[in-house]
Amino acid sequence: MPNESHPRSVALLARYVDQNFSWVDAIVLLTADDDRGVERLWTVDSTLGAYRFSHHVVVSTPGE
Repeated sequence: MPNESHPRSVALLARYVDQNFSWVDAIVLLTADDDRGVERLWTVDSTLGAYRFSHHVVVSTPGE
């Protein structure tokens, strides 16, 4: 779990209110953002690509 996961998730969901992110999405995005070793995030939800990571992360969906 990311440090300060609850307040950071609340902030992420507030910042991306125009997206339909869930609490689980928020935790996944924050976890990937905190781990500089993550280079790719595989998901079935292409809307996660709207999130701006602090480092280069490619969001991939099936068929890409």
